[in-house]
Amino acid sequence: MKNVLVCATSYDFNVGGVPGYYIRMFEWAEKNHYDSVLLLRADRKIDESWTKQLSRLNVHIKYYSFTLFSNVKIAKSMDSYTWSNDQKINIITSDIHCYIRMLAMQKEQGLVNCYTALYILHPNASRVMENKIVNFPYAKLLKENFGETIIFMDRETIYSCRKFYRVCIGYDEYFRLGVQIQGIEEDFLKQKAAEKNKQLHVLAVARMDFPFKGYLLGLLDSFAEVSARYPDVKLTVIGSGKDELAFYEKLNTLNASVREKITCIKNVPYSELDRFFKDAHLFVGMGTTLLDAANCAVPSVVAAAFQCEAESPGFFHKEYDNVGGNRLFCEKMYSFDELIKNCICCSNEQYYDICLQSYHTLKQFYDINRVMPEILAHMEKTENPGIGRCLYIYDYFLTGAKTILQALLRK
Repeated sequence: MKNVLVCATSYDFNVGGVPGYYIRMFEWAEKNHYDSVLLLRADRKIDESWTKQLSRLNVHIKYYSFTLFSNVKIAKSMDSYTWSNDQKINIITSDIHCYIRMLAMQKEQGLVNCYTALYILHPNASRVMENKIVNFPYAKLLKENFGETIIFMDRETIYSCRKFYRVCIGYDEYFRLGVQIQGIEEDFLKQKAAEKNKQLHVLAVARMDFPFKGYLLGLLDSFAEVSARYPDVKLTVIGSGKDELAFYEKLNTLNASVREKITCIKNVPYSELDRFFKDAHLFVGMGTTLLDAANCAVPSVVAAAFQCEAESPGFFHKEYDNVGGNRLFCEKMYSFDELIKNCICCSNEQYYDICLQSYHTLKQFYDINRVMPEILAHMEKTENPGIGRCLYIYDYFLTGAKTILQALLRK
């Protein structure tokens, strides 16, 4: 029986953590002889930076549409790929709207060997909006499938969902973000260790979405403080987004002597980020980018989410289970400048050791060749829930209202 991996979303396939993770899943799928399908809502777009990678990985791109009457259809396209009951289909979604559509599609098409999961990859991904009243109709679905067809990436996403919906189920299993582990050159790391004292290079890569990733603002202040004492440092910030104006306004408040040590790059394709990681001595970030840095054996400072300051629970090789930097899951918080100075002042041997610790921590806990089989095995053990007519209709109208609102905001 042929295996099929379907990664589905209700949103545009833009540059970001979830699309990047989907790409890594497709890489794993190709190596393991799965058919791969990216399934998008009919009105959604794919960022051109992903198109070459999707083509290289032989990913079939399909679109779905839906009506008020639970009629979820796969639109006809130039890609003629179809699936059927002689295949084992694994559908991974990352938002509630898409999860509901995929369950409805599975029932409508009569797919027997089909397993669907909602993989919560963000602390707020288990809710459709911040208002609890708006989310109330989804509470029963979330509670009944918590830890079954609804799975989580870490403790923080479990905690957030449990607190928001008042889930009392004692479930603590999660499936970490998977990464394809690449090799490292130890001689190159030794050379970097020897060069770090000449000019320490700090790197940050993030979507400029504040306050969720507001630590970029705090990093500017920390870097200014560090550079006042250690002039031979430089900072590269790669990122763009809805709040980039606030970032550049903050940047322009710094002294010219500090600004000249900061390089800002708006857009870099995900496939080209490795060269920036390999050139850096220290990374500051959160989520998936910490894993990308560790994959290049770059020590990383874990940034706390939802802040515009510079707080961190510490280095990745020690806080590997808290990539969102949640204050609830650490003993102490540090400042960015404190940790950057720690990296500057450590010996070449200590720095080299931290590089190796970062890499081997990633390899031990985040290897996608272990994570993906665990996810798929879990999915096959669970039974897909039915979606009630009232919930489907409610979600249909809410989806439409959100689409209209987003269109108005873009204007």
